[in-house]
Amino acid sequence: MSKKIIFILAIFICIASFGQNQKATLYFRDGTIIEGLIKFTLFEDQIKFRKNKKSEKIIYDYKVLKKFETTEEGESVEYHYKINKSSRYITYPLVKLVEKGKKSLYSKQGWVYSAPMGPSGGVGQSYPVTIHYISDNESDFIYNISSKKVFRGKFKKAGAEYFKDCQSLSEKISSKELKYTDIVEIIKYYNENCGNKSEVEENSESTNTEIKN
Repeated sequence: MSKKIIFILAIFICIASFGQNQKATLYFRDGTIIEGLIKFTLFEDQIKFRKNKKSEKIIYDYKVLKKFETTEEGESVEYHYKINKSSRYITYPLVKLVEKGKKSLYSKQGWVYSAPMGPSGGVGQSYPVTIHYISDNESDFIYNISSKKVFRGKFKKAGAEYFKDCQSLSEKISSKELKYTDIVEIIKYYNENCGNKSEVEENSESTNTEIKN
């Protein structure tokens, strides 16, 4: 079986796995909460909802729906509609919550197109990739971490600057102990060690306590 056929089959399996009816709790912008069955794929920004298998299908998107909770591989997960301000045009993608805290991380499946190589040209290929977005706390605004609005320049320097309020994390990035590809681990570390207050504030409080004693 050729690589191209395997690639196409993998895409259809990926889409089909999220195209089945699954139980979910929907949270609307007006405060309404309903439960039922949803159907969606990783590459769309709308969901198909039914109260039960016999009820009529309703399509929801970011205009009315804020988020929904469902189960994947036995674990509870959340999908949110956010405002992406990474590029010139504002979009409203449906993104999966990866890490929640002072810095929240989200992900979405996207496509990358590979141009044909060689003098003979040929047909290019498209393949799925995971795109990560970051936000402060649980803000409605998110930014693609690959955009210049988040990390300007090489990650070793830009990442260290971005997380400068967490000294230990900034040092791990500067020393390349943590790299751009470790973004999930980086956000988790930040929230667990510096999420509530910066290390600068903690060190200041510690110094003040010592002075009082």
